[in-house]
Amino acid sequence: GSANVKKLATLALQVSPDGRLRDQYSYCGADRTGRWSAGGVQLQNITAAGPKTRRCADMLCRKYYGASRGNTCPRCGSEFTEAVGDWTIGCVLQAIDDVRTARLTHVETMWGRAVPVLCGILRGLFLAAEGCRLIAVDFSAIEAVAAACLTRCAWRIEVFSTHGKIYEQSAANATGIPLDEILDYKKRTGSHHPARKGIGKIRELAGGYGGFIGSWKNFGADSYFDSDEAIKTDVLKWRAESPEFPDMWGGQYRWCGPGKWDYRAELFGLEGAAISAILTPGAWFQCNDIAYIVHEDILVCRLPSGRFLNYHRPRLDNSTDRLTRGPSYQITFEGYNSNPVKGPVGWFRLETYGARLFENVVQAACADIQGEALVRLDRRGYPVVMHTHDEAVVELPDGVGTLEEMTAIMIERPAWAHWWPIRGAGWEHERYQKD
Repeated sequence: GSANVKKLATLALQVSPDGRLRDQYSYCGADRTGRWSAGGVQLQNITAAGPKTRRCADMLCRKYYGASRGNTCPRCGSEFTEAVGDWTIGCVLQAIDDVRTARLTHVETMWGRAVPVLCGILRGLFLAAEGCRLIAVDFSAIEAVAAACLTRCAWRIEVFSTHGKIYEQSAANATGIPLDEILDYKKRTGSHHPARKGIGKIRELAGGYGGFIGSWKNFGADSYFDSDEAIKTDVLKWRAESPEFPDMWGGQYRWCGPGKWDYRAELFGLEGAAISAILTPGAWFQCNDIAYIVHEDILVCRLPSGRFLNYHRPRLDNSTDRLTRGPSYQITFEGYNSNPVKGPVGWFRLETYGARLFENVVQAACADIQGEALVRLDRRGYPVVMHTHDEAVVELPDGVGTLEEMTAIMIERPAWAHWWPIRGAGWEHERYQKD
């Protein structure tokens, strides 16, 4: 019924006799960026959502139940109940207690469908050892921060240097609703403003790596906009708000006037730098903090940290610009495709372009920040037991270490990113959760 529920069977098979789960990560598993990949139970891909929930307001009950069961508490019959905005650790603990009864009828009476409940409790099944607790800290919107800093997008850098609410700011830009009104909504109701998720989050997730109408739809924009034309208008609006992004993606023709046909042939941005490097082996070509060179038939990308990404046997195929502005090059290289959504799995000649190169360098830069943080934590007495692309989880005896100290260690900035507005936030509890 759900890929996440199937993790329960994988857990049962892979957990060690002492109750610990081991060997779940592959170093440099993502060959294009150098990020860790997850195997086994897929700890990097555990849902944080559960069913919509209500809580009984009766002081003798105060328990959670599924909102699909109506406004009357199925536990005590009280009609005084309240909606719960997010799937909190309180909801998880209550759901675990109900699942432990091993009675399907009880779970369905309290929560409705059982599968969403099982998905919702998965994170809570990971426990600290007896006498210990987990402390977790994640970087706040780290990919968005990296993208803003690599492109030098000033207003975005200012957002992350101040309130940090990029989804809310993007929603305000799209709708014209004042930012303060969107932020106040969360304070008044306990839930995010509908525009934050309805359009703000969609724009940021879909737009940063060159997404167009299809990408907007994949993130749910068709439930907000009434036509493809309206989506296209917002895509172009997003790009106009942050012109540094299209400039960084780059290309082979640059617009140079207000007219439809006001353009000139020019290699610019990341795509232009990569093409120039392939055309002139042995020479460096730079775009902001990123540089490319072809060495021994490898297109080498130098990251701000000094680490390199490698694209083997790069070639330029003759093509036609997708906007029919003239002839162009298609960048190809030899690589391993592990994502069946993008084609057959295995070694193939793969294509890339400016926005995808940008995605690679952003995620790689974030991996560098994450990697340095993991090493710092371990050296300073915070042993990491789990991690995702933007989060580290340590296990410490009760009374040892603090969330504040761990956060401070996490957000120390590398010399190459000394001006980046890196922030972090976290929690501590005996069970794993999503803050």
